[in-house]
Amino acid sequence: MFKKLLYYFFLIIVFNSCETIVDVELPKIKPMIVLNAICTPSNTWNVNLTASKNILDDEKLKPIENADIKIIGKDTLTDLLYYKNGTYKTNWFKPKTNINYEIQVSAKGFETVTSHCLIPEPVNIESVEVDTVVNEYQRKELQLTITFTDPPNKKNFYSLEILRVGTYNGKKNYYPEYFTSNDLIIDNNDNNLFEGSKKRFRGNEAFFNDDIVNGKKYKMIVSVELFGIIDKQIFEVLLNSLTSSYYQYIKSQKLQRETRDNPFAEPVIVYSNIKNGLGIFAGYSSSKYLLE
Repeated sequence: MFKKLLYYFFLIIVFNSCETIVDVELPKIKPMIVLNAICTPSNTWNVNLTASKNILDDEKLKPIENADIKIIGKDTLTDLLYYKNGTYKTNWFKPKTNINYEIQVSAKGFETVTSHCLIPEPVNIESVEVDTVVNEYQRKELQLTITFTDPPNKKNFYSLEILRVGTYNGKKNYYPEYFTSNDLIIDNNDNNLFEGSKKRFRGNEAFFNDDIVNGKKYKMIVSVELFGIIDKQIFEVLLNSLTSSYYQYIKSQKLQRETRDNPFAEPVIVYSNIKNGLGIFAGYSSSKYLLE
């Protein structure tokens, strides 16, 4: 028996000593243009261009300079774009709604990339009713009932923001405000962050679609907590109408963040609508309602 045990022990040592470490050199992938441009009629054009990198590279993304950019709508925009710190901008030219824009980007050493974007018309906020209530923590909140009518016979995508308006040195400043909601329309999708067992939304931008309100008038209820003793607080409510591409991009971004540290989760690829490249060319328009 002792001889058998000694024999097995010897075999284990031999097999363990026969491990071979093989260094595999992964093939290098040719860099692609990464284009990121979120367009809105409220701002001038901003197009960010970087070069993609290998998944094992630790270097930061490198901006692409001297690119040739064409934005084609009713007119072709080329000479009005200028480069600054990795971003191509316009001084005054802004995108418009209901124009099918095509973007074409070419740069030395890269394949030319293209994409399309049509910004939808904003959906009007018809009214905002305001009530002061006391929440479960005995703190005062503004309960906002926001009324809008979803356009019929089309798929619509939205986000809701509430901005606190402040004035400094005679200039207005806008600060994203966190708000909460148990509204079913927000809970109906997976783009949002929730807290507690009641699945209450809490964040500074809520994303939703029109699956349950298609073509109907809807009253959406959210709450904003009032901090400190402030005699007069001014808020601006924004109902943003998003392109489908923007909505899918946000959805995939959130899913990737949630699964990033989970070794058992399937890899999530962030949505891209850039042909021959990576990134997003999408947009939104906004309906605003001021509460004074």
